[in-house]
Amino acid sequence: MFVYTDYACATLYINSQDNAFIAQSVSALRNRKVCKT
Repeated sequence: MFVYTDYACATLYINSQDNAFIAQSVSALRNRKVCKT
């Protein structure tokens, strides 16, 4: 499995069509601020 922080970051690009999944990813990114865009 991927590290959740890295996985959440990746999902923003990989599963860009899944709104529900995006919402969870964005939430994780806001809380942890791991994804550098």
